[in-house]
Formats: sequence, structure tokens, C-alpha cells
Amino acid sequence: MRIFKFSLIMLALLATQHSATSQTVSGRSFITGFEMGTLAEGIAYGSGGSVQSAVVRSGSYAYHANPNQSNAYIAFQSRAAGGNLRQIFASARFYLYVAQLPVAGSVSIVKIGGAATLNPEVDLNADGSLTLADSWRPAIATSQNALSADGQWHRIEFDVGAGLHVYVDGALWASGTVATYSPGYSIAFGAGQSPTSINATADLYFDDVLVDGGSFSVTGFPGDGHAALLRPAGDPVVLNSWTGGAGATSNVYMAAKNAPPAGMPPTAESNTSQIKNPSHGTNLDYKPSIQSYTAAGVPATAVINAAMAICNDGQESSKGSTKSGGVWIDSNPGQVAGGYSFDYGDAAGAVTYFPSGWATHFGPVISNPAVSISGSPIVAVRKTTNSDGVDVDFLGVYIDYR
Repeated sequence: MRIFKFSLIMLALLATQHSATSQTVSGRSFITGFEMGTLAEGIAYGSGGSVQSAVVRSGSYAYHANPNQSNAYIAFQSRAAGGNLRQIFASARFYLYVAQLPVAGSVSIVKIGGAATLNPEVDLNADGSLTLADSWRPAIATSQNALSADGQWHRIEFDVGAGLHVYVDGALWASGTVATYSPGYSIAFGAGQSPTSINATADLYFDDVLVDGGSFSVTGFPGDGHAALLRPAGDPVVLNSWTGGAGATSNVYMAAKNAPPAGMPPTAESNTSQIKNPSHGTNLDYKPSIQSYTAAGVPATAVINAAMAICNDGQESSKGSTKSGGVWIDSNPGQVAGGYSFDYGDAAGAVTYFPSGWATHFGPVISNPAVSISGSPIVAVRKTTNSDGVDVDFLGVYIDYR
């Protein structure tokens, strides 16, 4: 039915986007383990959603969707400089822990967003089965197998491309080939609205997410993976006008390693809350060293599946020109300087106490990189434009490893 063409999350995201632009992505496009420790790493919707540390698969945090006759989910998008949304979200691997199945009806546990995508999704039903659906077809295929509240984490792989497929712990549970789906502008995880059910009572946990810009049938299934977030561990020799929030020029990195972030308004910022760049220069890069892979808990024998730079940022004043920047991994592994462009704070106004005025941005993902696990990566954040002050209260590198 046409009434289901857009889910609530797609309406919300599309209502806020300035415009959308295609972005060619071959392979992996996003990583999260919710390790920033805050819902503000993404865009949270509904009541009953939290980032918590009691039930996790990897690292310190996982997302918890525990709605009571409502919906709760967290969405991610990549907004470029100028406000454009990148069309980079398609297939996804994530881990699901079912503490309680939906009491009745169903919830969408993963959904791709964007008007051109037909919003493909996987729905978890009250009997534990999984249904593949989109905005036009509420039941493309339903699994014969079923999940239960068994106290186990299960690997879910949602393959989006020429049709839809969902795998659980490596086994195909359901598939349908009624359409070819384009990458979307957003992806959401949680206990969301499904085409056949609005509001539910359920208790679900999500962790170790790896997203692909295309179909796993083309780029390869990720298989097992664990997400980790590597944090700053030392300053570069050249600061390029970056300082601590109160002007410190040593141990600047200490203000960009807090998780959850601790950003403050310009009148209250400190050398431990955020870093800043008040200069009117251009292409000013801050490139701190990051803790080694092993220091972040990655085993010495691990294989790095993918890596991605991430920052949380804002502008000190909304006056004048838009303040643009970029974020990327500079070495171990290295990426092209500039990475993905963005507007500090998405040009939404001056920062106040986190999360107000702050925005999370991430760089392109590098897949299967050759790295020194005992070595430290270098991450880079850039102030691109000749403009007023900008701030960063978190900077790091997300990795997925097995």
C-alpha cells in the first residue's frame, strides 16, 4: 500500500536534508560499534533507545532498543560540505542480541533510507522469524527459522542489491528478487516501524556494525567482525593553529579523546573539553597519533577488515561564511588527504554543551588495509576555509577486525 512508502525515519531524514548527491562507493562505507558512548554518534528517534555498557559484544558500548508500545532506533547518514547527503548505505552486517521478541506484530531491525531506494528492511516478528520488506511490499519473504531470547549474539547480514537476502550466523534465512535497490542516504538500526506494525514492545541490543555501499554478493560477505575505536595518543610536531580549548599548545590531543565527548560553549571550553582553531588560514590540518591497534585491545594475530576516521565537531559562531573541513586517516593505513568534506557542526549554529550544536562526521572507509597492528595510526582533521573558529571534541579511528 502506498501509505507505507516512507517510514517515519525516512520522512524525518528527508525533511532535514538540503539535497542529496550520489557517491560511488566500492565496498565498505561505514563502521560503528557505538563506542563514542552516546546516542549523538547518530540520530536517535523515539523513546526507549540508549547507548549502554551493561550488554555488549565488543568494546565498551552497544545500542539498546527497548521500546514500550513505541519505536526506538538510531540512524546514520553522511552529510557533505554544503549539506548534501551521500548515497553510500546498502548492505549491512551487525550483531543482534534478543532479550525479548516483539510482544506483538513486528519491528524493523535494519532499514535503508532515501526516496529512490524503496526503503528495504529486515523485520523481526513476534514469533522470531525475519521478514524482508520494502516500502511497497510488506512481505517479500519470511524465514522458516526463528530467533529467540537465547542469551546469544547473532550475526545478521542483510544483502541489498539485485533483490534482498538475510543471513543469520552465515546461513541464508530468506531471500527475494522483486527489485534492484540503490544505495540509500541513511541506515537505521533498532526497533523501528515496519510496513505492517506501528509501535511495539521489545528488548533488543545491537553491536559491531559494518556497512557496504553495494551488494555483499559483489563485494564479499564480511563474516565475523568486532568494532573498536582508537583514540588520540599524542600531538603532531606542527599544530597548524590548533590548540586546546583554553589555548594550550601541548598535550592538545587530551581534549579530543573523551568518549562520550565533553564539548562546551566557547565561554566555558577548557583544555580537556575540546580542541579549537581560531585562525583564518586555510587547509589547516591537525594530525595526532592514535593509540596502537594492540593498545585498543586488538589481538596481535587479528586481521583488520576495514578502518574509518571519525570526528565530532562544531563552530564557535554561526556568523559569517560556512566553516568546512575534512577528516581522514593519514597513515597506518593511509588515505588521500582531505577525506570526506563536511561543514563543522553541519552549519547548524554555535556549539553549546554537548551534544547541542555538535555533529559527528566520518571519512571514507578503507577495506582490508595492510597495517602494523603494533603501530599507531595517524588521523587528520582539516579546517578547509578561511573562516572563524571551529572546534573538535572527539577525533579517532574506527576499525572492524576479526
